[in-house]
Amino acid sequence: METKKEVLDVRNTVCPYPAFLTTKKLKEISSGSILEVICDKDETVKTSLTTTLNRLGYKYEIKEESNNLIITVYKS
Repeated sequence: METKKEVLDVRNTVCPYPAFLTTKKLKEISSGSILEVICDKDETVKTSLTTTLNRLGYKYEIKEESNNLIITVYKS
């Protein structure tokens, strides 16, 4: 079975919107899916988003790509 991948672009939004939009999108996608969140390379966004993901128990990876952060979230 192929894993479904969704992409959410939260660049140019300010806290708490990246975390709010990510949480909202995770509720909409099915279990077993992957959500790639594209956000600005901003320490506030990174901290806010990872704190929220940790609190909700999601597994994720972060990689830097040019001027963005790509946060890959796994919905089990």
